[in-house]
Amino acid sequence: QMCIRDSYLSTREEAERHLFGLAKLRAVVLKPGFIYSGRDRGWSVPLRYGIDIWNKTYGTAMQFVPKKTVLHDVLDNFNVDTSVALEDIATTSIVAAFDSTFDGQRLYNDDMARVRERFEKNGFKI
Repeated sequence: QMCIRDSYLSTREEAERHLFGLAKLRAVVLKPGFIYSGRDRGWSVPLRYGIDIWNKTYGTAMQFVPKKTVLHDVLDNFNVDTSVALEDIATTSIVAAFDSTFDGQRLYNDDMARVRERFEKNGFKI
């Protein structure tokens, strides 16, 4: 039985494949976890810490749950990615729009943090 999350993920992956398959379109897919911002989404900052703690706790606990079991399948529904700063996403969006080396890539939280770090190291700031 397919749950809403599975349907959402498969539809999103289908859309990504479609974008990457368009010959005359440069496409980059940003795949952020929970987005927080102290400036624009103040309420999100406290949630960020809970989400990051849950991510670490969940990851550690799942190491002890056998794969391909009902328990693993049930617990897999509670997996969350870490949080990511809104500024990381905004910076990556702008940089990736003008830098063809990102074409065809899927960028996750750590990738976006590195893009922003490199961007700011070069003296730029959004």
